Amino acid sequence: MLSLAQKVNAYLSTHEPWKKLSEDAESASTKYYVATQVVNALAILLAPFLPNTAQNIRTQLNLSPKINEHTLTQITQSPIPAKHCIQTPKILFTKLQKQTILRTLKA
Repeated sequence: MLSLAQKVNAYLSTHEPWKKLSEDAESASTKYYVATQVVNALAILLAPFLPNTAQNIRTQLNLSPKINEHTLTQITQSPIPAKHCIQTPKILFTKLQKQTILRTLKA
């Protein structure tokens, strides 16, 4: 799962659709569409391990936060429709500074 998350992050970083939206909206929209599908799949795969985070991701995607055994099949059988509006993304995790980790380990 971490590898998939890194790959979608690299995909967005490489293509920078936010910079190309005004010059090639169709291509930029496709990049966002692909990323949205992958993020949804990641949320579903994360659910058994980080259920609250998975629900938070699905809420930000304007999808039902409820994840069940049928949700996984929806990834391929019923993908998120094109032009689906998502909420304004929010940070899921606070980045830990090395010093904070070291202090915690010493305590």
